[in-house]
Amino acid sequence: MVTGNLKPIAYAKLGKVDLDDYFPFGGFGSDSADRSLLVKKALSIAKNEFNYEGNKIFVIGDTPRDIKAAHLSQLKSIGVATGSYSVHDLDKCGADYVLKDLNDKERFLEILNSI
Repeated sequence: MVTGNLKPIAYAKLGKVDLDDYFPFGGFGSDSADRSLLVKKALSIAKNEFNYEGNKIFVIGDTPRDIKAAHLSQLKSIGVATGSYSVHDLDKCGADYVLKDLNDKERFLEILNSI
């Protein structure tokens, strides 16, 4: 997970829709203001601590900066229109998938399992 939120806030938000257990690590706003550095941090943890070498990694975010950071690391992006940007805005900036919010847990997990 990559987010501009502080770690406890990010997990509180995910906990509200019962998704927090799916994300044991990430890059958080308290780590850096540069989203691409947050993606690099999360990738490093995935590889070094979880021995993950696959391509099944998504960047989930609610801003065009999140989508751009995903693409800079050749990762898939899921735009979630819970902030200042609409579904249309996130789609227009190139998100691979866009959701209104994370309340549709089945659709969200379907996306995660799509590759």
